[in-house]
Amino acid sequence: GINAEYMGFVQTFKCWENELEWVDKLIKHDIRNNSAWNYRFFLFEVFVLQSKDPWDSVQSEIKYAYDAITKAPHNESPYSYLIGVVCSSDANLVNAINIVLPLMSVLVQSNPNCPFPLSTIIHLQDKWAKKSSKDKQLDLWNSNSELSAKLSSIDKIRVKYWSYLEAHYRSCSSSIIKD
Repeated sequence: GINAEYMGFVQTFKCWENELEWVDKLIKHDIRNNSAWNYRFFLFEVFVLQSKDPWDSVQSEIKYAYDAITKAPHNESPYSYLIGVVCSSDANLVNAINIVLPLMSVLVQSNPNCPFPLSTIIHLQDKWAKKSSKDKQLDLWNSNSELSAKLSSIDKIRVKYWSYLEAHYRSCSSSIIKD
């Protein structure tokens, strides 16, 4: 399996050749293999973020993750991978978010009881809000409050978490309105 020792070995001895192809085979064999998704992100950070044009790779990995999500929309791993990819593209964060949000909206429509597209939207909008004007923050935090409330009714396992986030985003919105 893929563990920290393996990743350390590959990184120390620079045994990168064919690693991306290998992890792609692991994911295709079992799209729910969380370890393979984690290793793909490790490779993404090593290769992509150090490349000359990381934006092309970010866009490619967004497509890769989205394709996997459409095959298994109730699998949390590719959503987590997608969030990591988008949030790692600091220079193009808003561009990446603007690619992903409409894709997540489509998934919300086709999978209304799946919490992962909504939680992905919340996570990305939160990142976006932290880099935005107060007016944009207000819009994003109001949206996140509404989405958190919706998730409270969909995701019964994390209902307290979503209720907490709903209150948190309402508080964030209130603090902007008071300013």
